[in-house]
Amino acid sequence: MRLENFRQFQGEQLIEFASDPTKNVTLIWGANGAGKTTLLNAFTWVLYGQFTKDFEQTDLLYNLLDWNAVPEGGRSTVSVELEFDHEDQHYTLLRQSTFRKNSDGSASVDTDAEATLNFTDRNGRNQSVRNPDDHIKQILPERLHGFFFFNGERIEHLIDPSAYEDIKDAIKTILGLTVVERAIKHLPKAAKAFEDELRKFGTDEERELTQQLDQIDAELLSSQEELEQAKRNAAGLQEDIEAIDKRLRGSEKARDLQRERDDLVKQDGELTKQTENISERIDLLIRDRGFLSAGLGLFEGTREEFREKRERKELPAPLKRDFIDDLLGSYECICGSSLAEGTPERSKILAWQGKAGLAEVEQRWNELYGCAQHYMHLRGDLGNELQQLIDDQTRTLEQRRGVRERLSEVSSHLKDGPSDEIRELENSRESLERKVQEEIRRQGRLESDIQRSTSTRADLDGKLRRAASGVAKAELARRRLAATREALQTLEKMYEIRTEEVRSELDRHIKSTYATITFKDYEPEVNDDFQLDLLQRTTREPVAKSTGENQILSLSFVGALAALARERYEETTRSSAAVAGPRGGIFPIVMDAAFGSLDENYRRDVAMLLPRLAEQTIVLVSKSQGMGPVVDELNSRVGASYVIHFRTAKPNVPVETIMLDASEYAYVDGSSDGSEYAELLEVR
Repeated sequence: MRLENFRQFQGEQLIEFASDPTKNVTLIWGANGAGKTTLLNAFTWVLYGQFTKDFEQTDLLYNLLDWNAVPEGGRSTVSVELEFDHEDQHYTLLRQSTFRKNSDGSASVDTDAEATLNFTDRNGRNQSVRNPDDHIKQILPERLHGFFFFNGERIEHLIDPSAYEDIKDAIKTILGLTVVERAIKHLPKAAKAFEDELRKFGTDEERELTQQLDQIDAELLSSQEELEQAKRNAAGLQEDIEAIDKRLRGSEKARDLQRERDDLVKQDGELTKQTENISERIDLLIRDRGFLSAGLGLFEGTREEFREKRERKELPAPLKRDFIDDLLGSYECICGSSLAEGTPERSKILAWQGKAGLAEVEQRWNELYGCAQHYMHLRGDLGNELQQLIDDQTRTLEQRRGVRERLSEVSSHLKDGPSDEIRELENSRESLERKVQEEIRRQGRLESDIQRSTSTRADLDGKLRRAASGVAKAELARRRLAATREALQTLEKMYEIRTEEVRSELDRHIKSTYATITFKDYEPEVNDDFQLDLLQRTTREPVAKSTGENQILSLSFVGALAALARERYEETTRSSAAVAGPRGGIFPIVMDAAFGSLDENYRRDVAMLLPRLAEQTIVLVSKSQGMGPVVDELNSRVGASYVIHFRTAKPNVPVETIMLDASEYAYVDGSSDGSEYAELLEVR
């Protein structure tokens, strides 16, 4: 990367990033305010013309020292150039802005973030790309850049409930499902055109059906949009509640009550989960063995009839039918008497034929009796198991009722608290809780509406396919409409299945990454609602996460996303079929403030994780955060290292240096001419 007069960085500054797979980390050291965030934003600006949320004064890109030397009417050019390889081609991306100095010293923009992109093809020829911004977005989709170029202290937002939409978007983008999304959105418009034709040329029945389909489609779209909004609302409200809880934890007057509430909320969640598990077990028990409850008469009747047959000596049968048939066939009794036709002896044997039992029938009766006995035992076990589960459910519900009563008492104490601020916070919290519950209930209603509308739509589609007007134009429109709707249903199903498959894959990657760096019995999970959770491995209960755990969990997600993007890229590269939309990719990760306020153990864990996140990892770190366990852990994986040497205009600033690889480098010192700027020093 080359920077020219970009913010603090005066003149031309150059960074060559580590690219050896065994030493894939580029470490850039800088004091707070020296330019680490500026470097992070150099990436996002050159690639997308965008900045991160914590980058202030985005219109002031030029270097002030250079700007002061520009005469009135003169111009200053700011640029960032990035060289990178992609699919065996070497790219050079340049983005620049030119500012003209007005008479009052202010700046006017001459050229605003214009980009040029060139690449060297396989034959060594230099080629220019016509639409550089679009081309870059195909290589690394814009919707993904926040996951690969980020501030470590802000990546924790992935833990927030509202982040489910970002996570879902990332999955859809890597898979190229945004193309399918657009198709699902646009196909109903095509269907409407065919419906209009059918209304024009079709029968009254077809007109009525198309009108009903129009209405159902509109209702379905409205419900789906409302459901997504309800989820966003609930997530946003939950964040507001957490913000209030944080303030109450920090208040000396409310701290103890809030800590008690935190524990009670955790207990309530665990008890709710237990209640749900018990309900599921009851449902499963009834589905598998519920028939036993209705079979008492059948089981007892079977056993009684078996006993009666035994009393009548029919079971076991005194003689077998096969034995009688053999005697009659041989015309001789076992005593030697003749059983010739017409003899009294033959008549007596024939009389036994009606009494003799079939061995097969006797076997079946024995099996029936055994089954009846077995089912009677199972029926007794069913009652006992069901009663035990109901008792457990009652006890758990009673415990949860007690917890919720205490939660209500805690809230009442806070509302009657000693300060207006605490009372106001608690009242706001209570109001937010009510709104969250309203949004959750609304989600349930909307999900039922969507299910009902989908079923109705399928029924109407079937009726329309069966309708036949006999008018050629109407028939053509009907067939086209049926094909369009069938395509829509297929895409919706494919979209749903593929999204779930990749959610599951992402979940697997996160578990694998997280397991390599933690000693605790915790396991991350991307749940069905695309929220990132941390659970106890055995009980599956949510964990109250620390700042360190949040950061490691978030970084595990980023690493999993990078691995998923790579898999997608390799999958589409191997495939001979044409692939529409993004094809994944082998992306770098650039991370500012990787270690924040983490304690020593978590800093070491994060440092251990960083080289594994991606093929190339660029880490921007301050001396206070990076020295000690971080540099010790990373040292064997660092392939390139730089120091941001910051010159401050503040007088009498003590000179600060940094010792790296047995050499001393300037870190912060005062400038001789009262100016402020930064330069990059390569660590050799």
